[in-house]
Amino acid sequence: MDGTVEIQGLRALRLKLRRAEEAVASNPTLMGQIGAYLMFAIKTRTGEGEDAQGRDFRPYTDRYAEYRAKAGLPTSWVDLFFTGSMMSSMTFKASSKSVRLFFMNTEDKEGVKNPAKAYYNQMDRDFFSISADEVEVIEKMVKEWVDRHLVRG
Repeated sequence: MDGTVEIQGLRALRLKLRRAEEAVASNPTLMGQIGAYLMFAIKTRTGEGEDAQGRDFRPYTDRYAEYRAKAGLPTSWVDLFFTGSMMSSMTFKASSKSVRLFFMNTEDKEGVKNPAKAYYNQMDRDFFSISADEVEVIEKMVKEWVDRHLVRG
């Protein structure tokens, strides 16, 4: 034995790996799935009153809590919901190589722009971020996507 190793099927393996790479590196479908997942995760977590690190949001200020109470809205937990305008304006745009979550440039019935509301809410409460658990889910989504394309290849 001369220490030489022969790999059979190397060409087919390279082809499968190239297909898997292309499936991930330039796939708007996968990016769209990631965007939809993140949007759902952020909205769910925010509705439960938790930031991206799983901590409860800090309470509303006394002045704002009083304003909410007068409108008949709860003040005992913070969910960043008043009219639903800001959260309903959250959307995403997927391309072949990326996904971008953002707030559409719409406004609520009082004329306040939703991206501005999101910006100021984000300054006080880290809701528009990706948690470590959400990163793990995305990594799993990508791995499963690659696995499917390796099997098909």
